[in-house]
Order: sequence, then C-alpha cells, then structure tokens
Amino acid sequence: MRWRTILLGTTQVCGGWSYSSVLNLADNKLTGSIPPSIVNLNRLMHLELSNNQISAELPSDLGKLSMMSRCLLNQNQLTGSIPASIVGIYRLADLDLSMNKISVSIPEQIVSMPVLSTLNLDSN
Repeated sequence: MRWRTILLGTTQVCGGWSYSSVLNLADNKLTGSIPPSIVNLNRLMHLELSNNQISAELPSDLGKLSMMSRCLLNQNQLTGSIPASIVGIYRLADLDLSMNKISVSIPEQIVSMPVLSTLNLDSN
C-alpha cells in the first residue's frame, strides 16, 4: 500500500491536515517515500511512521516541522543521513530512526537541541 495515497486522500476528505497535531500511520505496511508535502503539516507535534516499508531519504526540509516533539520513524528502510535542517525542530524531544539504513553521521548542531532527550540510531 502506498502511504502517499492515504495521506493525500485523507487531506482531501478532512479539508486539510495543516491543523493536525498527530499523524500515526505505524504498522501499516506502507511503501514508497515520505512525500515532501509532509512539511506542510505545520502544527504537527507527533509523527509516527514506525514499522512500515518506507524507503528513500528523509525529506531535506524536515526541520520545517518546528512544532514536532516526537518523530518515530524506526523499523523502515530509510536511507541517507539525518538532514541538517532537523536542528530547526526546537521542541523535538524524541527522535527514533533505529532499524533503518540511515548513515549514522549526526549533524554537529544536534547536540545543542534544547529538549532532545532520546536519539535512537540503533541498527543502522
């Protein structure tokens, strides 16, 4: 199942997701890549796409989700590296990218993120 269809289909039905604070599509066997339009969910606080088959790289402008406090993308097939823009998510407390194919090079500025308490990069 391509998860872009779910996201875009729901956006049309709900009249826009820009006001949503939680997006949980974990455990759905979703494939494909994370659409760049996800950064338009400007009030998103919790993103959970764990345990799917999402591939490709993380969106380079993921940092536009500045309200997000939890980002759980573990157990997928994500590749590439952590985008430097992630430091723009100043409320991010939990980031789980474990069990992917992510390069474990960490942006230097990530250590200065004020509330980041959990960074899980296990099994990459």
